[in-house]
Amino acid sequence: MEAWHLWTIAALSLSILEVFTAVSGFLLLCFALACLVSAGVAFLGVGLEVQFLLFSMASIAAIFGLRPFFRSRFARGGHEVKTNVGALVGKVGMVSERIEPHPQGGRALVEGEDWWVVSQDDAIVEPGRRVKVVQVDGSKLVVAPMSER
Repeated sequence: MEAWHLWTIAALSLSILEVFTAVSGFLLLCFALACLVSAGVAFLGVGLEVQFLLFSMASIAAIFGLRPFFRSRFARGGHEVKTNVGALVGKVGMVSERIEPHPQGGRALVEGEDWWVVSQDDAIVEPGRRVKVVQVDGSKLVVAPMSER
C-alpha cells in the first residue's frame, strides 16, 4: 500500500468521524482536508517529509481559514446549529422496546433511527409511548416520557 492510499484512508476516516462526533465543530473535517492535500502530493511522488510538512500547513490553514467559515455558515441568529447526535435533543420519538430502569434501558425510534434509550427518571415506559430526548449520553439517549393526551 502506498502513502497516498494511507492519506486517503485517513481522510475518509476523519470525515466519517466528523459526521458521528457531536463536539468536533468541523475540526476533524479540517484534518481530513489536510490529509487529501498530502494524498495528492504523495501521489505525485513527493517525499514523506514534505507530505507531513504540507499536512501541517494545510491543517493550520483549514483550521484558521475554513473552520470559521463552516461554523458561521451553519450558525443561525448568532447561535450554532446543532449537528450530528446533538441535534436530537428536543426531538420526539416512539418507544419500540420497553424502557426498563437504568442501566438496562430500552429502544426508541427517533427521527427514523433506532436508539438505545434510558428514562430520565428511571421510569418504566411501555412500547408505543411518545418520549422526548432531553440529553445525549455517549451512544444512548436520555428521554422523558411525554404526557398522554
